[in-house]
Amino acid sequence: MGRLSPLQEQRAKIQDCIVIELKGNPEMNIDLHTHTSPQSPDSVMSIPQAVARAESAGLDGICITNHDHFSFHAVEMFIKNHKYNNKIKIFVGGEITCESPVNPHFTNHLLVFGLENMGELASRFRPPMREVMKYVHEKNGVAVLAHPCHQIGELLDKEIFDQLGIYILETLNGARTDYENNRAGKFAEQNIPEGKEISYFQTGGSDSHHERHVGRCFTRFENPVNTLEELVCELKNGNYKPMRGNIPEMPQPPSSLIKRVWHFINKKLFTYKRKNPVDVNLLD
Repeated sequence: MGRLSPLQEQRAKIQDCIVIELKGNPEMNIDLHTHTSPQSPDSVMSIPQAVARAESAGLDGICITNHDHFSFHAVEMFIKNHKYNNKIKIFVGGEITCESPVNPHFTNHLLVFGLENMGELASRFRPPMREVMKYVHEKNGVAVLAHPCHQIGELLDKEIFDQLGIYILETLNGARTDYENNRAGKFAEQNIPEGKEISYFQTGGSDSHHERHVGRCFTRFENPVNTLEELVCELKNGNYKPMRGNIPEMPQPPSSLIKRVWHFINKKLFTYKRKNPVDVNLLD
């Protein structure tokens, strides 16, 4: 057997320390979207707090997806220095901030799994989503479009998704409203990606920045997921569905009028229009 690459060695160290205890049920509930401090500056949750909360919430696994950062070293240090009881799996991904393909003044986010870093793109501020997706595909990773119906910068465009190779959408995000999640879910159910035979795959994640939010939404996998490689494979295969936890959702808009205003802004100003492009000067 040949020498392991640095990434394989690092993954092996993590995976050797984590052994899931399956309770006679092959399904696994995994929160695919969490942020920890200090790697995500806007988070007030440490890795130990995130893991403890995931266990108490009854999850089988948790993904640490910090902003523009793959926290393999931090997870390895946690396992080494804390009394970890090995009851749940810990996976590492990254939430990559991309220049929006709709409007360069705005951003969209991709949850990326199966990579150690973003290569030369890591040194660039908000790289174009097209280049990020190309890199992920070249490295045999997988990307999930996070919160596609964020109220500023909605991205629901099948033609763009087909061009970029996006076929997995996060349609249950614990930090977004039911209105936004429902719009994303409806789009995913009613459209089929180019080259696929079924509709868009859908995931759930809490997008937690505080421990009390871990598990608000999660993804239920039909098959056991014991390694990062298996997580990437399962995400590509689509054998999962988004789920809601027992934690209350984010507050909803106080009136249908606000919902209509949000929809109007998203659709009329930020949605990609080839014949009538948005005059970005109006947005300055």
